[in-house]
Formats: sequence, structure tokens, C-alpha cells
Amino acid sequence: MRLFIVTVNKSEDGKVIVTGKTSIGDFKGIWKSKDVPLVNEDYDVELTLPLLSRDSVKIEEPHLSAQSMLDLNERLYLRGKCEIIDEDDIYIMRFDTNWIEMLEIEHNEIKVNDIISLMVPIDQVEIYPVSW
Repeated sequence: MRLFIVTVNKSEDGKVIVTGKTSIGDFKGIWKSKDVPLVNEDYDVELTLPLLSRDSVKIEEPHLSAQSMLDLNERLYLRGKCEIIDEDDIYIMRFDTNWIEMLEIEHNEIKVNDIISLMVPIDQVEIYPVSW
């Protein structure tokens, strides 16, 4: 995924929190690299999200498009399409043409091609820059 950095802040416990923009909307999480990103720069990144419980996942109407947004309670909302469910209940979600994530979800009603919304607290969103 491509992330354009808008702000970089350090939390009280020393974590680097970045806010940025993706092709589908606003994004925020913990930067997991010793090199702090530069504001107004683009980065190719990968994510690590926690195990998502049934309370954090919602099956949406099939006509909805991908989206990424933040709320005032420091939560990230992502919406994408389930492309594959493997035998270990790993869900392959597509959020954009070049943005696919492998997620662990505790929800047995999700099917391939479902549109899924996810809610994740910002402090559980880990962002790793990709080195080429």
C-alpha cells in the first residue's frame, strides 16, 4: 500500500504515530521502523493488524466501495472486499488495486466476495515501510 505522510508525532511512551492519506482515504497508526518518516513524502508500507473479533467486523452491502477513515476516538475504519479465505481462516482482503492484506478474523459468516468493514484501534495498527 502507498501512504502519504501528513503528520508525525511521538507518543508519551515513545511510539511514532503517523497520520496519512491512502488511495481510499485517511489513515493512522504506529510507525514500526527506526527511521522516522518525512512529512509530505510517500512510502510503500505493509500493515500488521490484530486478530479481529466479531465485534470489530461487519458484512456490508455489496455496492459499497473501499474506504479508509478515522474517528475522533482514535479508531481506524477500513472497508474492502474478501477475495480468499484459506484453510487456516486467514482472510485475504483487497482494499485497492495494489493494496491486499492478510487478516485473522473471528467471524464464520464471511464469504468470498463479501464487502467487509473493519474497526481497529489506532494503537493496534502497525505500519512497516517496505524496502526495495
